[in-house]
Amino acid sequence: MTKRLFISLVVLMLIGACQIPGMGTATPLPTAVPTSDTSSEEASGPVLPAISYEDLTQEIDRSGAVGIAIGDADAPVTLVEYSDFSCPHCFNLYPVIGQLIEDYAAHGNLRVVLKPISFVNPTYSEPAARAAVCAGEQGKGWDMVDQIWNIGSSLGPYAYEQEIFEGRVGDLGLDVDAFSDCFTSPDTAADVQAVIDEAMELGINGVPALFVNEKPVQLAEDVQEVMTREIEAQLGQ
Repeated sequence: MTKRLFISLVVLMLIGACQIPGMGTATPLPTAVPTSDTSSEEASGPVLPAISYEDLTQEIDRSGAVGIAIGDADAPVTLVEYSDFSCPHCFNLYPVIGQLIEDYAAHGNLRVVLKPISFVNPTYSEPAARAAVCAGEQGKGWDMVDQIWNIGSSLGPYAYEQEIFEGRVGDLGLDVDAFSDCFTSPDTAADVQAVIDEAMELGINGVPALFVNEKPVQLAEDVQEVMTREIEAQLGQ
């Protein structure tokens, strides 16, 4: 299956959103039995297509609540996504965002900022959010986003545990001790909570929630077409 065909199939499934508890029904990723054994990963579920971030700037964005940013800080278009690693709709959107990074961020036209929210299933979403932030502190936040979604799709969100994340950090060539210190830091927990607070202030009641140059984007069945149209409108194309 080609990458674009994979994306097309995913787009057809992306109808709806995971709601804030009390405002709708949230459905966790539908995979896996709780386990800390990564040896069964290949057999447990799909591995998502790799996205190349070579030559793209990755950093932590603190212009508001913490975000994992990729792309030129001076890019004319900024896409902000509030995403929960336990939300299947966010999972479905993931390869579409990857394609936008390749199509636009790689050419200096787009900066993507992922705000890792954790209200769908906080027991698992919150550690995943911390992992993304802590890898982002070492310049590989989006590489960790890939790793988290692969863990979620193959082992399920029950596997969002510090030990498993540390293994992925080692695979990415990052400082595991620095990651561990960040992961258990009260400051990181406060950063993750701040994303929830910011989302509530913006009136967000479900994810994925997308903004292009601060303009909210209404998700439709053909998400990639909608996002491409919004980005190109901002580029004046």
